[in-house]
Amino acid sequence: MRYRYKAYDKKNKKIKGVVEASSIEEAKELLKEYMIIDLRPIKSLNFNISLSKVNKKELSRLLYTISLYLKASIPLITALKLAKNQTQDAKVINFLDYVIKEIKEGKSFFNAIESQKIVKFPQYVTNAIKVAEESGNLSIVLKEMSNFLKEEDKIASKTTQALIYPSFILFVAVALVGFMLTNIVPKMVNIFNSINQELPAITIFVIEAGEFIKNNLFIIITTIVLALSIFLFLYKKVYRFKYFIHSV
Repeated sequence: MRYRYKAYDKKNKKIKGVVEASSIEEAKELLKEYMIIDLRPIKSLNFNISLSKVNKKELSRLLYTISLYLKASIPLITALKLAKNQTQDAKVINFLDYVIKEIKEGKSFFNAIESQKIVKFPQYVTNAIKVAEESGNLSIVLKEMSNFLKEEDKIASKTTQALIYPSFILFVAVALVGFMLTNIVPKMVNIFNSINQELPAITIFVIEAGEFIKNNLFIIITTIVLALSIFLFLYKKVYRFKYFIHSV
């Protein structure tokens, strides 16, 4: 069961979040290091709540911190507790509380992560943790995963920044073309008609293109949005596609 809490931490800072526990007594035990001012159960809903996504930079920082403590021969549970004291992210704190509880009950680090419904981990990270636990290389693998997530975050940030400028240029270009088609071209047509002159071929082409765009505007916009959606989906979900884009 999940419990929502408000409390003061050791620095007398007010915090709030959600903790998973089988009873309110267990929730209090998990939060014993805080001064609780409010603790109440969250009513169950009839639909499944999806796992929360944590910023990849925060997740990278967490894995790196745990790896440093493990490298210093600090036990896993102690490392998790120390890592919890170094984050202000409520979801991460709740996640660590749950994982610590599960490990104390006999679960492995991997199984504790797999059973929780607080933070969504990339599947490749949990798979790497499983192999690392079995081989005894947890600190090394956590550090590698931290570096990988950090690089992924940098690439995503650079990709977003790279798309902003072209998107702005495209918007301005479309606005200018729209302005010309609705204001400039009709005036040119009237001028040529008033002096009984045939329109230049390029002007006729522009007029026909404008009419085509106006008559099929919804289809054009839908196609562009669909194409962008497919591109973003493939970029996020298909590693080979992402690799191809960055290699071009």
